[in-house]
Amino acid sequence: MERVRIENQKKDEAPADTLDLLWGAKAISDFIGLPRHRTHYLIYSGKLPVKRIGKQILASKSAMRAYFKELEG
Repeated sequence: MERVRIENQKKDEAPADTLDLLWGAKAISDFIGLPRHRTHYLIYSGKLPVKRIGKQILASKSAMRAYFKELEG
């Protein structure tokens, strides 16, 4: 298996093989177009479909799209 070096990669960026995932609140807020403080509120109040791996927050782009599409009704 080939090793991929991600040393210079920013914390909020995902490796190329996880393109559907958003890593970190900044990436999530950029994707949904809300300020980071509002995104943090939605995450910690349990309103956004996110998962945690340790302290890291991640979300699926497709799950976010489905969530907001459902809100539109």
